[in-house]
Amino acid sequence: MPLVPGTRYGITDSVLYDISPTDKFWMLLRGQLAADFLVASSLKLRVAGGFNYPGMQAIGIDGIYLFRTGRVGTGPGQAPTAPGAAPAAAGQIADQPQVLAPRRSYWGVLGGFTPKWWTPESWGPIFEPDDPENVEGQEFRVGITRGRPLGYEFGVSFVMKTLSDFTFVRQGFQFANTASGAGIPSALFDIVQSSVITLTRIDPVRAPGVDFHSFVPIGRIGSRIQLGGLLGAGIARVPDTAIRKRIQGPSYFASPTSFQPLATPPANGGFVVDEDGNAIPVPPGQTAAELLVSATEISPLESILILARGQIAADVLMARPFKLRFSAGFNYPGAQVFGIEAIYLFGTGR
Repeated sequence: MPLVPGTRYGITDSVLYDISPTDKFWMLLRGQLAADFLVASSLKLRVAGGFNYPGMQAIGIDGIYLFRTGRVGTGPGQAPTAPGAAPAAAGQIADQPQVLAPRRSYWGVLGGFTPKWWTPESWGPIFEPDDPENVEGQEFRVGITRGRPLGYEFGVSFVMKTLSDFTFVRQGFQFANTASGAGIPSALFDIVQSSVITLTRIDPVRAPGVDFHSFVPIGRIGSRIQLGGLLGAGIARVPDTAIRKRIQGPSYFASPTSFQPLATPPANGGFVVDEDGNAIPVPPGQTAAELLVSATEISPLESILILARGQIAADVLMARPFKLRFSAGFNYPGAQVFGIEAIYLFGTGR
């Protein structure tokens, strides 16, 4: 980019999502202290302050209007039904969560699917020495769980983590220019320019694994929706699926034992150096070497891929034994905007 005349910097146009840690999406999270002030039987003001990602807030004010607050119920803290009063009509059962969602834990099964998770480019330090670009995939899970229809839950699942498209970029081996014979660089320009290594997929990489999950309730909306935090941890096995590795110079070398860097490859072919210091031949007329390697090269732990989830989730009770879970948030090695799981709990229909 050109310098601004009379300065040491340049200016260019960009897009706003360049400053977002998750590219085009910006995760929102609040953890605050709040005080509710009742103004009328159906109206209250909430004053809150504290953590409000991506920042902090000193004060925030919410106005909340609650419908149907004049009704008399039988929950804790509410006035009991007057003696001799007629029992509630059958239609009122929908307002009694303990009937729809018993406060007991049951064993059940679950199955879920994440249509797309992705790794933001700004998460590069997690994958060092790699810089992830355009990393996308899907996730499928099936397992057993134990919990309440609406409430705390934990379980274990088989997970199939798929990397359907990815590009990882890393730098080649860095070493000093020893052409002078001393072997020690005398200035910054004596460091040989390293090659650029790009790892891309040929076929989707499917990593099977297992993880443990826990759903921690946060709050309830009505009698059928439970909000909570979804936490998970596990491991997956990275297969030996072939991926493409491209090593692009400069620098180039005339032979595997040459330490004299060249800006262009020799006419009869030359060599580039990978991240481990190995000399890879470059065919005549080409500027890069391409070879097939194992997909384990894209995992920081080689054949092991760590799985972790920290998400906001909503459980929607469809029937006493059946609920749907919608989730979004951190899903290592990436993030997701939407995931859905179906959960069936045995015994809740009795």
